[in-house]
Amino acid sequence: MSRHHKEVYLASRQLEPLYFSAPGAFLGDQSLSYGQLFSITFRVDRGRHRAGAEDLILEGGGLRVTAPLTSSKTSLPCRLPQTYTFRLDELSFSPWTPKISHFDFRRLLSNLTSLRIRATYGEYSTGYLQSVSLITARPGPEDSAPWVEKCDCPVGYKGHKYQIGGGLKTDTPTDPLM
Repeated sequence: MSRHHKEVYLASRQLEPLYFSAPGAFLGDQSLSYGQLFSITFRVDRGRHRAGAEDLILEGGGLRVTAPLTSSKTSLPCRLPQTYTFRLDELSFSPWTPKISHFDFRRLLSNLTSLRIRATYGEYSTGYLQSVSLITARPGPEDSAPWVEKCDCPVGYKGHKYQIGGGLKTDTPTDPLM
């Protein structure tokens, strides 16, 4: 933690990049963050300030996607704090590589095991992370999140994909009137 600002930092004397790793609150089932924004406020001191292809790394569900910081249409990291924002989806204009299907991107987010942010950019580089924001939803009595699908299951069914009492699932209910 920096003495002057509310930020964490990583300093390096090596050329290989170091990464900030997200704590548990940002990991696990983040499927309700699909299509929403992930933002960081970040700055670097010293070192070459060239963004790479793997400045942001998401891993989960046996999948891995990466994005460069510059894909958020913000300038390269410098001594002044910059906010970088990424939408968590697989759409054609999305910066995530490799390109994966809608199903796979949702699978990745439903079991997010690692979220890493590149901290250093060259020898004797220091990266300062000031804030991280992930828009998500959680079950509860509060107002509903408009981006989360809502399902009213037919009588005798419950949960996602019309789950039947004993844990069996069907994509559609068997009621011929549906």
